[in-house]
Amino acid sequence: LKVVVWNIQYGAGIRQHFFYDGGLAVSTPADEVRRTTQSIGDALVALDPDIVLLQEVDRRSRRTARIDEHKMLAQRLFDECGVGCSATAAYWRVPYVPHPKHEHLGRVG
Repeated sequence: LKVVVWNIQYGAGIRQHFFYDGGLAVSTPADEVRRTTQSIGDALVALDPDIVLLQEVDRRSRRTARIDEHKMLAQRLFDECGVGCSATAAYWRVPYVPHPKHEHLGRVG
């Protein structure tokens, strides 16, 4: 039985210096979110897991260009690995986050 556990840091990639780390970035451009999510999918497919447990997978949040990362990854795992069951649980769901001052985070969850 092969189990993969991975905190994908909401598919943000490594090119941004985010506000919570002392930088200014709040959101990630759509092309970078798609590229990072595709790379995560590539790694998961290469591992050929039986069970996948991912953390910080955004679903239509402003910070990730409203891309449903869960849908992208679940479809890829089903198509290429036969992993056909998925579920999500929100750990933080709010309609609007007015922080940081220079660019509000917006919807999360």
